[in-house]
Amino acid sequence: MIRTIAKKEFLENVLSRKFLLAFILAVIILGTGVFAMSSAYKEKKDWYDTQLSDLEQTLENGTSGYSEIAQVETFTELQKPEALSTLISGQQAVQTGLGEVGTMLREASGTAGTSYTSPLWDRFGMLDLTFIVGTLMSLMAVIFSYNSISGEKENGTLKLTLTNNVPKDHVLLGKYIGGTSSVLLPFVLSMLLALSIVALAVGIPFSSADGIAIGVLVTIGCATISAFYLLGMLVSCLTKRSAISLLMCLFIWIFLVQGVGNVASLTATATTPGMNYDEYRTEYLSIAQQAMGGYGRENFSTIQQQLNALTTEFRMQQEAQLNTALSVSIISPAESYRNIAQALTGLSWAEGEHIQEQVSDYTSALSNEYRAWQAEQRENQGGENFPGQGGFFGTSTGSSENFSSTLSLGDYYQPWGLDERLGSVTNDLVAIVMFNILIFVAAYVAFLRYDVR
Repeated sequence: MIRTIAKKEFLENVLSRKFLLAFILAVIILGTGVFAMSSAYKEKKDWYDTQLSDLEQTLENGTSGYSEIAQVETFTELQKPEALSTLISGQQAVQTGLGEVGTMLREASGTAGTSYTSPLWDRFGMLDLTFIVGTLMSLMAVIFSYNSISGEKENGTLKLTLTNNVPKDHVLLGKYIGGTSSVLLPFVLSMLLALSIVALAVGIPFSSADGIAIGVLVTIGCATISAFYLLGMLVSCLTKRSAISLLMCLFIWIFLVQGVGNVASLTATATTPGMNYDEYRTEYLSIAQQAMGGYGRENFSTIQQQLNALTTEFRMQQEAQLNTALSVSIISPAESYRNIAQALTGLSWAEGEHIQEQVSDYTSALSNEYRAWQAEQRENQGGENFPGQGGFFGTSTGSSENFSSTLSLGDYYQPWGLDERLGSVTNDLVAIVMFNILIFVAAYVAFLRYDVR
């Protein structure tokens, strides 16, 4: 009986105009979005190759400082475009600079940057997979399900079905299976088309790890769409008229998709106060400019400690606000899916902090090795000019020899794998699963209480 009801619900939806509309929108929006992000990927890849070539050329020309070596190492590893960025858009939540005064001043004045983004994509944005699942398909799920029960109440067909001694749970489960399948079908088909565009038409390669991540994204996306379909069914069970059900569903959808993020941000700002970016930047530049104004090399370590302490305090405040906001936004499956997608693409704050710590360890070790090399050069040259003697940041001032490091970023930097990335969003994964379970139970109870008379 469940199979018969599910088949009937599936065919009614697939043969309707709603299905055709959902399929066309999913294909057009996801297809064009992926094509645009693929173009952005190729732009960044070209920029990456050009910048890397320039940095490597700088090393080949000879340098006595360690900052250029660190730049090449961190740039090579951290700025390399990810193939998954053709599906998920976002900016890496990590600072890849060396964190020294000169770097900060150059970045603040706009004369140096750590990544490339096209002004075209910044201005008009890109419709990625999170938009398709969290906005388009979630809306389609609500539209497909808002009258799944209330519509049959109005038509009298539900009463007729239940008078034929059909168990209520079979009716509800069949409608859920058939209805959800009809919504997931255009999503899955559009995903296959989008991946074909990326892999075949554009020629962007995916690794086996990328393939697993894409599979996880699609699976969790289906669970997210299912959650919104169940939400529509619950409202439909609680109302007697389809018009009222539709209005209630749209109101709840707008809140979950568009409103929860704003509520979470306001809650985090109100409950976890701290300095904003302008205050942090002003204080940082004030300390940095004092350092550049003549405090001297002997006070560099103290000044650097002050800057590091300020940055650490600011990032801890940011992290506390983010955690508060995430705790609030977890009530929305759409927001949870965005968190999961960002994490699987390596764009989460948690992974950014992980990378930041490892890069900091690497640059500190490289700096210590460079200073030891300076001391050795000074001793070999009898205390005369040696690299780093005349510059605030260790620039060359008189040696024909060049510093070469025995260290590499790979000795300190271990990128997160799929397990670590999924572990960082365990709460979001559990939230989506629990949302499905709780809403289904609520719809089940509401439907059982329905009086056919």
